[in-house]
Amino acid sequence: MKSQPLNENEFMMYLLLYAAHADLKLTDEEKSLITSMASDETYTYVSGQFNQDNDYARLNTILSCRQKYYPDEEDVDRVLAAVARLLGCDDKVTMQERYFFKRLQQLLKG
Repeated sequence: MKSQPLNENEFMMYLLLYAAHADLKLTDEEKSLITSMASDETYTYVSGQFNQDNDYARLNTILSCRQKYYPDEEDVDRVLAAVARLLGCDDKVTMQERYFFKRLQQLLKG
């Protein structure tokens, strides 16, 4: 099944799901923060799309939506701040999450 284009809110949810899986587990705190962004229906749709995508498709989705919705460095900084809040929401940032965040910064800022 081919992925459908994401709107801006769906993309942010998708990106946060990607970040939440940086340490290979989605904590209750992370899921709660992500699900607070939209309806259960939207979460189900976005998480389903996220789960069907492989890592290559996820990166392509992130890069294409980043260019579409967050073209400026200031926009990217807002996105990175949201990711940082997510990674810290369970009061512990793992080494994998720190490494992921550094690589995400490089990816989004070019």
